[in-house]
Amino acid sequence: CQLYGNGYCGLAVQRNGNVCLANCEVHSNVEGILVQDSGTATITDSNVCCNRGTGIFVGYDHLGTARIVRNRVYKNGLKGILLGTGRNDKVMEKDNEEKDNGGMPFHGGPNLNQRHERDEQYKLDMRLWSKNMQQSGGGLKK
Repeated sequence: CQLYGNGYCGLAVQRNGNVCLANCEVHSNVEGILVQDSGTATITDSNVCCNRGTGIFVGYDHLGTARIVRNRVYKNGLKGILLGTGRNDKVMEKDNEEKDNGGMPFHGGPNLNQRHERDEQYKLDMRLWSKNMQQSGGGLKK
């Protein structure tokens, strides 16, 4: 399958939704794959690249299960794989290849790969970004 060119997510699963995505190409979206709320997702053996935001994002509000295994996640504008809830008994992430992704965003700066010389400002920017993501449920606001 191919999921590309969507105005927001290539794929979003939430509110008791259930998806199994295998051997797919997910590219050229704002967010590649977004898993949030009580959604359940298994994402395996797929290429997730060239999305403006995060390649695969498990939202901060995620309560369901997620398995993210053997994917190639590259050239996304932000993080390749972002686990808002962290790894726990409901979220498994292993054997994925992440490369050439932009990294975490920071407040007010256009260059996501820029090395931050003022560490305190960077930490503040990351806290603000994290707070905004938590309030939005884990997705980028339109």
